[in-house]
Amino acid sequence: MRLIITFLIICLLGCSAKEKMIDTNNDGQKLYYEKCNGCHRLYNKTEYEPKKWKEIMHVMKKKSHLTDDEERMIIKYLTE
Repeated sequence: MRLIITFLIICLLGCSAKEKMIDTNNDGQKLYYEKCNGCHRLYNKTEYEPKKWKEIMHVMKKKSHLTDDEERMIIKYLTE
């Protein structure tokens, strides 16, 4: 029983920590979390160089039906 409670506490803390990481003033970051998180894990901004992020976003824009503005905001967030 203690193991189950400990596991639940760790899960809850992990979820709340993720929410605190989102800067609600950054539209690109909000879009990234909202639009990209539904199909795959969120990648750290440093996992790819800016050029690669632009290539990835060009492909993902079509798959996820992003507008030009949404794509631009996400790229700006990922490459800043």
